[in-house]
Amino acid sequence: MDSKQFIKAGQAPIKAPRRKGGKLSQVERNLKIMLFGPPGGGKTYMTAKLLASGKKILLLDTDIGGDGINTIYSHLKEVGKLEMLDNMVHLPLETYKEVRKFLDEPVAMLKEWADIDWNEFNPEFMVWDGFGSFQQIQVYEYALSFDGGKNETEQRNEGVAAETKDWGVIMKATMQCVHDFNLIKNPNGSQIRKIVTMHEDDRSVDPSGAPVKQGDVEQAKKLRMGHKPLLSGRASKITPGSVDYVIRAYTQLGPGGKAIYTWDLSNQGGLNEGKVRGKMLPGGPVIVNVDPYAM
Repeated sequence: MDSKQFIKAGQAPIKAPRRKGGKLSQVERNLKIMLFGPPGGGKTYMTAKLLASGKKILLLDTDIGGDGINTIYSHLKEVGKLEMLDNMVHLPLETYKEVRKFLDEPVAMLKEWADIDWNEFNPEFMVWDGFGSFQQIQVYEYALSFDGGKNETEQRNEGVAAETKDWGVIMKATMQCVHDFNLIKNPNGSQIRKIVTMHEDDRSVDPSGAPVKQGDVEQAKKLRMGHKPLLSGRASKITPGSVDYVIRAYTQLGPGGKAIYTWDLSNQGGLNEGKVRGKMLPGGPVIVNVDPYAM
């Protein structure tokens, strides 16, 4: 019986198995990485490198334009490994409801939407490419779809502005999606390493830690540019806590003008949203030669 018949039959949806408790020595680690950075900084490039190395990847695509797959294809063609494309399943998700449906019933939905049997594929990595875009667009639209009550305005109906209660929905919906994504395992019980990507938010930071005052010329001279994941509302503060590593991905100019893909794992005095948990990796900028599979 395929997934569509299974659902129509009114039986329980096919889900990945629930996590089991046990002694810490028996618990398999579930590595989770958040990659953020400017466009072209190497976020999707990491997926291409993993695929080229032979890893099996399930790619959830909610990025603006869905152009990440072009990066992956180009890299595999460059290194002469286009046959590795068969090790990746690309799943474009266009609405909040589609994302939720997949997170609620991942095994059944993979079969219905991509005609892939999860038990045969068993991905080693799940990459959510464009999670920031999903939070900025699909989650935002989902929050505004609720009845606004007495405070509803024409501007809110058009999706131009969100009220305080909308931001509560945005935060909760964002965190629930991250939580459910992180908990997905293969039906055989093996862990799947997770990577979520998003653009970055440039910010001005006063080295003294003093609040940034608009129009303060003297303070403006002291400001340094910092970077953090581009997420809206309180989710920007809470979401990084759901992963093991928060890493800024960007490019440096190398010899001959060639771009060098770089990971920055440092916090740099509060400037960047760097984070490491458990295994310590080299701090500061490092060339992308770290294999997340070995972390």
